[in-house]
Amino acid sequence: MDIRTESRNIKMAPRWQDEIEVRLHDLQEGHGDIIHARVTLEKNRHHKKGPKIASARLVCNVNGGTFTASKTEKTFEEAIRIKEGLEPWLLKVYSSLDVIPRDAKLYLDLAQIYVARGEYDKALAALDKSLADDSREFETPWVIGLIHMIRGENEEALERFSAALTITPMDAAQKRQAKALEPQLRMVLRSAKSLAQIAPVFENLANMFFMFKLNEERQGRKNEDLDVLLRAMRDFQWLLWKEVGNAEKLVSAGEKVVRISPWDASAHMRLAVSHAIAGDAAKSAAALAEAEKRDFRNWAYVQSSPDFAKVRDDPAFPRR
Repeated sequence: MDIRTESRNIKMAPRWQDEIEVRLHDLQEGHGDIIHARVTLEKNRHHKKGPKIASARLVCNVNGGTFTASKTEKTFEEAIRIKEGLEPWLLKVYSSLDVIPRDAKLYLDLAQIYVARGEYDKALAALDKSLADDSREFETPWVIGLIHMIRGENEEALERFSAALTITPMDAAQKRQAKALEPQLRMVLRSAKSLAQIAPVFENLANMFFMFKLNEERQGRKNEDLDVLLRAMRDFQWLLWKEVGNAEKLVSAGEKVVRISPWDASAHMRLAVSHAIAGDAAKSAAALAEAEKRDFRNWAYVQSSPDFAKVRDDPAFPRR
């Protein structure tokens, strides 16, 4: 098993790294199919649960899939002690995906797995539990709205998007600008006959949040919640163009996801899928190589997913 540890906004203490490695090796002894595990520690100054600011996130590659879990506590010692937090969730999720986590973020992580698999009913069930655990979790109504939009349930989507705009962390000027787009979104959702008509408006929404991010950076400020939302918006934009089947727009959306999160293997994976759907084996292979540098290991998916059907037999495409 390959183990990697990293930290953001906090210096990794040797005792934390030692404990992470011991616990992951203990986990591997009982479940020998873990290929790679990465734990990221992050000090989260904007967490909604009071003094709980120490976050640990686990990404684990096992035979047949890649799964994530996260835990936020008052101290990093508590966050990385997986026995009552990450470990049972991980073991259940990689065996069946039938889990009962106890944190809004975990439900959101689970829902995103279901969305990627196209299992929207299961995703909505997990997202409802996310809202029940923390009604201020601002990403959740965006994802719920997106699912309703993909399924053609546009009135439900409008209701969720309106709620999302209300609770998304923005300053007063940003919130006024975002709310100004709501009538346009409402008009399009009520008149559109297909996702192809809706996707450009949603792209405008994503671009607006990108401009918010640029303006904050020019003023020397950093809004971590806005960074999270922008990545989510770019992911939604990518998923919409994938559902529409517009390969050119899909590649453009994939490139934007990578620019937002160049360190993230899943971002490069989206770009690899985009190029594969567009039929460009060489560019898909290059994006996969970048994903592999960032710990992507699920080659079984690459060799079996319909997303790579156009390029799988091309000599330029990797075989594992």
